[in-house]
Amino acid sequence: MKAIKIIPFVLVLLILGYVALKNNTATSQVSLPTIEQTDTTPNPDRVPSRYVCVGEFCDGSGESDDASSRTVLQIPLIKDGGTIGCGVAIFFAPHTVPKTSSVLDATYRLLFDLKATPEIAADGFRNTVGAYTKLTYQSVSIKDGTAKLMLTGTMYGPGHCGEPELREQINQAAFQFDSVKKIEVYLNDKLFDWCTTSDADPSEDHCDTTPKYWIDTK
Repeated sequence: MKAIKIIPFVLVLLILGYVALKNNTATSQVSLPTIEQTDTTPNPDRVPSRYVCVGEFCDGSGESDDASSRTVLQIPLIKDGGTIGCGVAIFFAPHTVPKTSSVLDATYRLLFDLKATPEIAADGFRNTVGAYTKLTYQSVSIKDGTAKLMLTGTMYGPGHCGEPELREQINQAAFQFDSVKKIEVYLNDKLFDWCTTSDADPSEDHCDTTPKYWIDTK
């Protein structure tokens, strides 16, 4: 009789153990929620790929191919000795690109692809636009004599002397053409306000009352 009473008790223990085992198995098979990870890697800096060309054959005259297959652009660069910013001036250097009818667009694309300093430092000139590596050219359009330039990124550059140099290079790239009388520069789809730069002084520049949009005329 004792053996008969013990058997149901053992069966109950076996059943309870089986149920517990099933529950553990089901729990282990429950998939954990997926945690989405946001890419926090900052956008890489723009890396200009070409050295500035200044010399006798920069206009392509020394090349053996047909001159009709290329376009000569006049690129505004910076040299010491002048009235711009901290005492510099603009000069134009010819550069060749494959034949194009979109000359102003090609001028800006090349200006932003030229390195900040020449291959030989002793040449004594620079491309300040090339030093603004967080600034990227997108497009330019001309309507009724106004060039509308679209940029993206930030105006982080080499310092307060660089700002007037950058401004003059970008302006003169457009103003060299008779069809352009005015330029408007947009940054991230908004008309750029020079009062937003770190060097702007609200009291001296009147930025506390009036924005200073990048709208320049010849």
